[in-house]
Amino acid sequence: MVSSIMDHLSDLSQLSLNPPGVISTTPASHATKNGTQVTASEAISRPAQEVPVQDQRRGSLGPASNAPRQDLGPAVDKPLLATCDPEPVSLDWTLPSSRTDFSDHVKLCRSIDWSQTPLGPLSSWSPQLRQMANLVMIDPGPCILFWGPQSTVIYNEHYILMAGQNHPRLMGSDPFSIFPDAWDHFATIFKQCRETGQAIRQVDVNMFFNRHGYIEEAYFTFDMLPILGSEGSVVGFLEPVRETTKEKLAERRLSTLLCLGQLTADARSLKDYWKQVLHGLTLNGRDAPFAILYSVQNAVEKMNPSAGLMTQVCELEGTIGVPDNHPCAIQILDLMKSSDGFAPAFKIALKERTAMHLQRSDKAFPETLLNGIESRGFEEPCQEIVVLPVYPTASREILGFLVVGINTRRAYDDQYRQFIQLLERQLSSSVAGIVLLEEEMRRAEVNAQIAAADRDELLGRVEEMETRFKQMAEHAPVGMFNYEPDGSLIWANATWYEITGHPVTTSATLPFMELIDGGEAAVEETNRRWSALLDGQALVRYEIQLKKPWMKQLPGTDETFEGNTWVLASAYPEFDEVGGIKSIMGTITDISEQKWAEGVQDNRRKEAEELKRQQENFIDMVSHEMRNPLSAIIQSSDGIIGLLSSAKLLRTKEEIADIEDSVETILLCAQHQKRIIDDILTLSKLDSDLLSIIPTSIQPLHVVQRALKMFSGECIANNIDATLTVKNSFHKMNVDWVMLDPGRLLQVLVNLITNAIKITIPEQTRKINLSIGASLKRPMQNEHQINYLPTKLTRQDSDLEAPEGNEFFLKFAVSDTGAGLTEAESQKLFKRFSQALPRTHVQYSGSGLGLFISRELTEMQGGEIGFKSEPGKGSTFAFYIKATPTSPPRPSIKRSSSASKLSQTERDMAFLTRLAAGDVLSHSKLATSELNDSKDQLNILIVEDNLVNQKVLSKQLVNQNYIVHVANHGEEAIAFLHNTRFWAKGSKKDDVYMVLMDLEMPVMDGLTCIKKIRELQQNGEILGHVPVMAVTANARRQQIDSAISAGMDDVVCKPFRINELVLKMKAVKERISQMEDD
Repeated sequence: MVSSIMDHLSDLSQLSLNPPGVISTTPASHATKNGTQVTASEAISRPAQEVPVQDQRRGSLGPASNAPRQDLGPAVDKPLLATCDPEPVSLDWTLPSSRTDFSDHVKLCRSIDWSQTPLGPLSSWSPQLRQMANLVMIDPGPCILFWGPQSTVIYNEHYILMAGQNHPRLMGSDPFSIFPDAWDHFATIFKQCRETGQAIRQVDVNMFFNRHGYIEEAYFTFDMLPILGSEGSVVGFLEPVRETTKEKLAERRLSTLLCLGQLTADARSLKDYWKQVLHGLTLNGRDAPFAILYSVQNAVEKMNPSAGLMTQVCELEGTIGVPDNHPCAIQILDLMKSSDGFAPAFKIALKERTAMHLQRSDKAFPETLLNGIESRGFEEPCQEIVVLPVYPTASREILGFLVVGINTRRAYDDQYRQFIQLLERQLSSSVAGIVLLEEEMRRAEVNAQIAAADRDELLGRVEEMETRFKQMAEHAPVGMFNYEPDGSLIWANATWYEITGHPVTTSATLPFMELIDGGEAAVEETNRRWSALLDGQALVRYEIQLKKPWMKQLPGTDETFEGNTWVLASAYPEFDEVGGIKSIMGTITDISEQKWAEGVQDNRRKEAEELKRQQENFIDMVSHEMRNPLSAIIQSSDGIIGLLSSAKLLRTKEEIADIEDSVETILLCAQHQKRIIDDILTLSKLDSDLLSIIPTSIQPLHVVQRALKMFSGECIANNIDATLTVKNSFHKMNVDWVMLDPGRLLQVLVNLITNAIKITIPEQTRKINLSIGASLKRPMQNEHQINYLPTKLTRQDSDLEAPEGNEFFLKFAVSDTGAGLTEAESQKLFKRFSQALPRTHVQYSGSGLGLFISRELTEMQGGEIGFKSEPGKGSTFAFYIKATPTSPPRPSIKRSSSASKLSQTERDMAFLTRLAAGDVLSHSKLATSELNDSKDQLNILIVEDNLVNQKVLSKQLVNQNYIVHVANHGEEAIAFLHNTRFWAKGSKKDDVYMVLMDLEMPVMDGLTCIKKIRELQQNGEILGHVPVMAVTANARRQQIDSAISAGMDDVVCKPFRINELVLKMKAVKERISQMEDD
């Protein structure tokens, strides 16, 4: 039996029963034993087994005893095993027993007629109930068991104090009738435990019991442990109880003392000190139900040896919980004469100099004196008081008396007495500091009176300085301000309001934020700087952009610059005596002109950088465009020389045709270079203001027709439908002969038509329309959706001036069905050295100056140029110029130089058209070669998008006995390699001796292509090393290095001689062969 009980106790010890003061967060029903979760009932109903006896929170086995606990040593190192007596004696009080040493409480339990209770006679109790009943009895602390549906009560001897007057009738009864007031609280807990099967702990529950003949304030910590029956349902509750009244009261009273000490520490006079004492006591209504505080008049003066006054009169400083005009709180008490109120008690305390505990029955004060005072804590009349004399430490002079009511639900025991003693010490030590402070203040007052005269004199000087400072601040060229920490403006000078534009009448918090420009980022930055000042940063300086406009008359012009006001703000925090932020002070300086100058300088720098970049691009582009035709010129010349040096005396038609073709190519390339040079010269004249407009009498329709006719051959060769449209406005105004410069007009038209042809060639639908119209008024912006560029020239040729009302405007437009321009490409138009699509393909291009020059020429003729474009639908470029009607020229006058220029331009453009329409070599052609000493004809692949270069180089290589293949871009080159021996999965074994590849090509450029070829070699899709040489007009060192790095075997820069190319190809092949042999 002993072993079984010990086993049950050991299992129970695994429940969440923490030491005093520890709050458990784990339900007791989740307590573990050997790592397994068990409930209280499982721990109790488990079969008995031999287990170590461990020291638990509630003590060891056996009846409650005050004997000291035996030291059993560490439980885990040396477990003491409980052993069974060979002849066990029954310790179960619920069974019949011959034992006579049961405690009186157990005897009481055995004597109860349990058959009259819901539990039934003891003999009918289940083993589980018996075990729980025994467990309750041996618990060393208060413990109660609630069993069955009626929650019948069984409790141990330690619980008697909690039962109070309800003992012994509580034993075997239901708690509903015994604790009707508190049962609602417990019923909720029972319900929760019964539903969840989880234990509940309630810490420091405030309860009231009549245990000692009065209602007592007490605090308890309860552990409500549900007990599970054999079917898994809750059959009862075990409730160990620990009283925490002492700890709770000590905590509350200590808090009162600490608060009182903090409050009185801030007092600077006795008057303020008495107020803080009463304030501190108001926070504890239970231990100080009411309080009355008197000060002793002249007490401080008597402590001064030079004074001889007596301590006689007490003056009321304040009360807590006492009605006004109550007889116990008389305003003035003369201790020598009066016996009213608490005067008799004060006299005794004055003599004893210690706290006095008084009751109504002591006759120390009239029993009726406390009538009408309701306790703040429990609203019950106080029966006891404590009178405390207040005196400084190390002094016998009483400065005041404090009357405090005693808690009506706590006895004045040792703990309460200790609290009063600590309160007395607290008051004595704190009032000593006040006395010393007041004495020091009296001395300081004397010194202050001596210094008063000096202060008055200094104040006069300060006022004078302050006046001077205000005058200086009001007239200072910088803005001065002073802000509260919350952002309210305290003061600012007139300059501050003038700079910021801040309304003088506003009173909003941080109104300055409303004046800041720059979006959320600027406001957030200002808030960050403000927060840094509030954090104590010594100085903050930064620039702020305001919403206030700022204007400046530009020097030497009538133009005005408009922008925002910029200020340089400098601010710092002003600290008070305790180190807190008192205000934010600072200045602002108007730096708008400085920011404007910085902006001008920055724009000039950017313009210089952009000009430098454009010049570099221009040099690259001109170099490329000049080298391309030079290469064709040189190679064509080589071809002529080769044909002329042939041993044949008679020339075949084919040879003559080749010679003529070479000559025409040389002329074409020379004309292309001449056009580039003309553009550069035109630009130079424009920059030097040397280009002039020379109007002559001409028919504008004739100029337009001839311009379109110039390109007829090229349009036919490229299958382009070119049309001319004469607008109705042209006919209605009867436009015939006008004064304008036909050369400049033709120059603009040629540029626009050239661009239209170039853009239209790649498209399936190829149409170009040139239109001409007229208008008496200047065309409006966005007329016919044309976005005209604003005029940027400030001059206009004087020759264009016409009588007022006699001028009109000629309108021209060139439309195409090209691919159209994207937004990014449109941004590049009409800029110096800029092209929407840099470099040209298929035909030679220009300098990137065509549209820029066209804009300049148009504006010089009093007009504007613009365009509209939509990707996938084509573009329209339109311009208008100013013209004046005139009479036809006399027949004897010769045609102008501009007209002769038309014929020359016609011839040049016709030649371009014929060359572009020529057949391109796409198959092999045999020729005798002096440089190619190979017996076999070797395959050369030319990857070049320019048809002229493609044709010339092919012809020269054919003449050198090579078989030539051509590709227009990189993708075609890779496709060609599919049909050679290099392609791993290919079936053809054709060899390629060399690939000559241009770098600037559409679709796939040369650098991208060579990288792709080398990548295919690495992946094994191409077998062996494909020899590739770059043939390019990009001749700068960086460009050559870039090509070699991308994978080119060598680079040949245009222009070059064909023999140089052949020798270089041989050198590359030899180097590759040696590399493969190694």
